[in-house]
Amino acid sequence: MKKLLLCISILTSYASFAQSADISVNMSSPANGATITGGTAFNLSFVITNNGPNSIRTADSVLVLFTLGAAYVTSGGQPLVLLIPHGVKAVGDTIMTSFKLTFGSTPPAGSSFCTLAVITNGSNLDPNAANNKSCATVNGTAAIDEITKAVETVNVYPNPAVNELNIFVDVEKARSIEIIDISGKTIEQVRIADKNTSINTSQYSGGIYFYRINDAQGNAIKTGKFNVNK
Repeated sequence: MKKLLLCISILTSYASFAQSADISVNMSSPANGATITGGTAFNLSFVITNNGPNSIRTADSVLVLFTLGAAYVTSGGQPLVLLIPHGVKAVGDTIMTSFKLTFGSTPPAGSSFCTLAVITNGSNLDPNAANNKSCATVNGTAAIDEITKAVETVNVYPNPAVNELNIFVDVEKARSIEIIDISGKTIEQVRIADKNTSINTSQYSGGIYFYRINDAQGNAIKTGKFNVNK
């Protein structure tokens, strides 16, 4: 009889300790399709709501994290975390948070950027995890300083070329060089493996050609022209 009473006591204590509170997060910025420039601050805004049926206990807080693609957004090598203590304590409470965030590098096109909110400490149980995350598809563009660097560092030689053309580019995001003839047709695409890329022009006809340096998504970083003499 004592064992049974003990079990009932433990279950009753646990039930009174853990209660459900459904929190949701709604991110308004960045919006779907937004363009984010690497190295440039953008506005991040979201609203967290306690949908009930219970208040969030004083011992608990709301923890907010952010993901880009499959990885957490980091600061100083650690996941970027916001702690909101008791900000949405009562049922129906909302709290809006807005601040500037900067990505050190340019996000790939079509990246999923998400805000994730969870209750800490475990005094409250969230019965609906589906609304704990709010996401937007964003597109990255190269920062102005990267574009400027591309313009300043690209060196095409010899120009005019005869049998070989060298293209030097010191831009981290440069992935390939596209060669286009005067009619607009792409005749060659070369992967960038080093800062200096050599292109065999011995089979090219004499005339004017264009080069286009692309990033991993095929976006142009730098374009220019060169001549081939035969």
